[in-house]
Amino acid sequence: SALATTLLNDTDNDGIPDDVENTACTDANNPDTDGDGIPDGVEDANKNGVLDSGETNPCDDDTDDDGIEDGVEDANRNGLVDEGETDPRTSDTDGDGLPDAWEVRYSLNPRVDDCNEDPDGDGFTNCQEYPWGSNPRDASSHPPKGLPWMNLILD
Repeated sequence: SALATTLLNDTDNDGIPDDVENTACTDANNPDTDGDGIPDGVEDANKNGVLDSGETNPCDDDTDDDGIEDGVEDANRNGLVDEGETDPRTSDTDGDGLPDAWEVRYSLNPRVDDCNEDPDGDGFTNCQEYPWGSNPRDASSHPPKGLPWMNLILD
């Protein structure tokens, strides 16, 4: 019937019917609205036009706002977190308190809790270095050692 054809029409072949895309943020003429390399129909897994738990946002190329595009985190673009990938739905895949983007920047493993490791041997753990913005791979880059203002109070 004409009604069934209209409801099931999918101009961009992304798996989301045009009538759903026309009421959502996605573009019925573009299979990858946000340009992250993951088709809208994969990001909106149940194809209802609403961002549901377990889905990435087809209208935001970085769902978790961690500075790494969803299509980079989900390298094979299948909508699943496979071995070797980070989770595009959370900014801290391994839950160690260190954002994925920071761990990737410093060649740490965003899939393994490495909060208490000290790869540069400077006496400060990754979780101590992160809030100070220091480089966990450079022993000369570290949080302040001691509190210099304490000497002024004690003198």
